[in-house]
Amino acid sequence: AVLSILVAVVLVTTIVLGRGRVTAPDPRATAEPPATATPHPTASSSGTASTTPRATLSAGYRVFEGPAPTVNGTGATISLLPRVERRGTRTWFLAPGLSVQLPTTVNGARTILRSGSGWIVFTLSDGFTGGDTDSGAQVLAVSSTGAVRSLVTGEVRSVAVSPDGTQVASIETTLQPWTIRLVIRRISDAGTVSSVDLTYGQAGYWPYRMLIWTANGIVASDNSGDQTVERGTMIIQDGVARDARVMTGVFPLPGGLDALATVASSGSECLLSELPWPGLEPVTIACGPVVIVTPLERGLAVVQVTDDGSQVYVADTSKGTLTRLAIPGPLTNASVNALVAESPTTVLVPDFATKVWWRWDVVRNTVEQAPLPAGASAVISW
Repeated sequence: AVLSILVAVVLVTTIVLGRGRVTAPDPRATAEPPATATPHPTASSSGTASTTPRATLSAGYRVFEGPAPTVNGTGATISLLPRVERRGTRTWFLAPGLSVQLPTTVNGARTILRSGSGWIVFTLSDGFTGGDTDSGAQVLAVSSTGAVRSLVTGEVRSVAVSPDGTQVASIETTLQPWTIRLVIRRISDAGTVSSVDLTYGQAGYWPYRMLIWTANGIVASDNSGDQTVERGTMIIQDGVARDARVMTGVFPLPGGLDALATVASSGSECLLSELPWPGLEPVTIACGPVVIVTPLERGLAVVQVTDDGSQVYVADTSKGTLTRLAIPGPLTNASVNALVAESPTTVLVPDFATKVWWRWDVVRNTVEQAPLPAGASAVISW
């Protein structure tokens, strides 16, 4: 069944993590709060918002009120690359200078990752109707010349690419008997490099949906919000899986060595300025029931706190600021939970009811309608 709208927010890219923070001068004139900006009026001097259930904000980050929201008309057509889009009954992969028709069994994509000069595309099957089971899911390797190869088909849950772009890791399950396994394969020939059994989750469940491959190992996490369950977050190093417990997400910031992380902490979820590896002392940026992060570029990220998406901030990690945004009228709390990064300052937001896409400039706080590319139907995924 063709999904009306499917959004697969790409949170995983190949990164190299430095032990120290590297901050380059920020070229965006709009990144600095304007001279008339005042600290957020709901934040106390301790950095804790005074209205329940406001987020707990870091005393180390200055908090500002953003511009008033503005709604414009129709803007430019969506042109984000790479992407996967549906045209009639077929699915296409698009990258700069490349347009490739994917196998007929593919109906969309959950994740697109760079792998050297090519891409890894984690796909949905044409038989997928929702829920936690897609026996036709595939991990495809797409070369820079447009060649498409299937590396694995089956109950794949999440994927990550090695920092050198030569291997792909995937969380895979079987139903009888029920197993959860992290499998590492060579992209060149789909040969298995190693396999590690993981134990959290049960039949009919979608385990370890967050997977990222860092220079310090592979992180697989099923934790979210205030959950902290044994073996729910694992760090796999040299073929050995170790219980990490607290990490719930890893979010690379394109264009630098920075990466944000979320961790479960004292019944809440907190956003940190670094991955909490031994020897590092990350700054806590914000805490709340649920923290959703959409990395942009040059140290910027959209940060949503609380489970309904009602509190939205732009974090500038190079300047140590949080700018609170009032959500523009056409957007809803639910749709804002499905942001897709488009440019250094804009995100795409789907309206699930009307099947319309909106472009939200989170620096200027303006929103406009973003038409689908010519020939594309309602399904577009990244």
